[in-house]
Amino acid sequence: MNELNEMDPFNPAYHLVMSLVEYTRGNGKLALERIRSAYKKNPEVPQVLLYYAYLLAANNYASESSAVFDRLVAENTGTIFCPMGTFLKHSLQGEKDKALESLSEESKTKLRKDPEWSWLIADGYAMIHQTDESLEWLEAMVSTDFINYPLLSKYDVFLDNVRSEPRFTKLMEKVKFSWGHFDS
Repeated sequence: MNELNEMDPFNPAYHLVMSLVEYTRGNGKLALERIRSAYKKNPEVPQVLLYYAYLLAANNYASESSAVFDRLVAENTGTIFCPMGTFLKHSLQGEKDKALESLSEESKTKLRKDPEWSWLIADGYAMIHQTDESLEWLEAMVSTDFINYPLLSKYDVFLDNVRSEPRFTKLMEKVKFSWGHFDS
């Protein structure tokens, strides 16, 4: 990633990926700094907008997060970022009915194909206390080998509502085992 940054400092991938690395390490503030840098350089990239809004929310900047989600949705009509951004915005605001209305079955099918997006949708369901839905998305995500135990078990602030669930505890046992036996 450092080579990428040296060769192409305006490529949003560097700061985007590094922001996610920091978040998965429990460094929420540094993650926000990194994604903010990507946003300043490439404010038109949907993934940058998505994670900028997400990390603003994770760092308790709710109104700023909402504004960035609005921009993501407005600039990406007709793409998967529109329903995903709408769902996450309403989930963060505790608007359960609006959040649930924003995801069609077609959107869910598309989002389930990507473990990273499944993680964000699981977060959204957890935020609006839809425990079973959140756990279903987490289980599906883990079945695709998304096994970041530290992130899921403690660093992801949006999963706090489901961490005390026995089903979550059982899932984390599986994730912890896979994480501990991961051979790179």
